[in-house]
Amino acid sequence: MVACRPGIRPKALIESASICLLYSGVREIGAFLKRSSETGQVRGAIPKELEPDATAKSLPASLVAIKVPGRGVFAEDALRSIAGQAKKMVSK
Repeated sequence: MVACRPGIRPKALIESASICLLYSGVREIGAFLKRSSETGQVRGAIPKELEPDATAKSLPASLVAIKVPGRGVFAEDALRSIAGQAKKMVSK
């Protein structure tokens, strides 16, 4: 991971800041998904066997797997398949 600190070259600072912002966002999304998974388990909406940590890491990957090919590269049925797999991950 790139260190988020002052004192580096301007171009490297911009790149470092961008990477730090990206990692921060990913951490926030992961924390949100973990809390949501735990809450869903307590409410009985998400299976108890589901591991909140693993889900918090897997779901963003599924979202990216839909978003990137969804720009017209893949057929709609392939994207629906990816979405179905993500849904199965958290469905009872």
